[in-house]
Amino acid sequence: MKTAKYDNPTGKVNPAIAVVTTTHVPEDPIRNDGEQEENYLESVKFMLKCHKYFKAGMDYDLCIIDNDSKNKEWLEMLDEMEEVDILKRENEGFSFGGYLSAYDRRRYYDYYLFHEQDIAPAKDNWLKEIYQVWHENEIGALGAHIEHNKGERAYLEREDVINLDGSFMFISNEILDKCGLPIKNGEGREDGVVNEIRFVQGILESGYAIGGMAEDDRTWFLGSSGLRANIVEPIAETILPLVTIHSRNLHPQMKEYFSQVK
Repeated sequence: MKTAKYDNPTGKVNPAIAVVTTTHVPEDPIRNDGEQEENYLESVKFMLKCHKYFKAGMDYDLCIIDNDSKNKEWLEMLDEMEEVDILKRENEGFSFGGYLSAYDRRRYYDYYLFHEQDIAPAKDNWLKEIYQVWHENEIGALGAHIEHNKGERAYLEREDVINLDGSFMFISNEILDKCGLPIKNGEGREDGVVNEIRFVQGILESGYAIGGMAEDDRTWFLGSSGLRANIVEPIAETILPLVTIHSRNLHPQMKEYFSQVK
């Protein structure tokens, strides 16, 4: 694996950035996977509150690509949003299928930050920090954490697959255009994992490196559940730019931290 070097493809001081999140809110928004209960409607509402509350440090357009939601209240909210780019598609391919669907329909941005619906900005200058780390390290894609997927997750017939934690990813238009990232449509959980791995493999196989922001001296939560955590005080100074919103239900420190979001 090598690290490819390149310049800002536009040369702009303030490049055009799209922050893309995929959403799916079923008619009954409450789900329980045996580990925790989640209210999908409440999650997307809080995610949007965090976008408004925390200053990004850079201009961006927020794009929601909704995957065939059935919840009446959420659909009404989407219809009333005036400053958000709303795209709709069938519920196929999980998050990464949604990301590429948005990219195919909105190819005019310089950079894209993709994140799950239960991931949210967690500090001021969150987007500026991500943008700076991506450029300073000359990597192809930046996320929360680099994973080594073994056993049941090695779907590409390899013993060890390098991957990015799927909570968020920052990448340029230039790299997306070069990589021709393969995505499989489907509704099974396995298809979602395959898409996550295939998305990153396209980047690596094109000669770019990937980077993760989670370090032992930072506050991070890996995976959408927030169960794998590393909490370092003071949280306001150590937290990753984006974290799972479920952390406020699992960790008392995070409940207090996120109480500032109104």
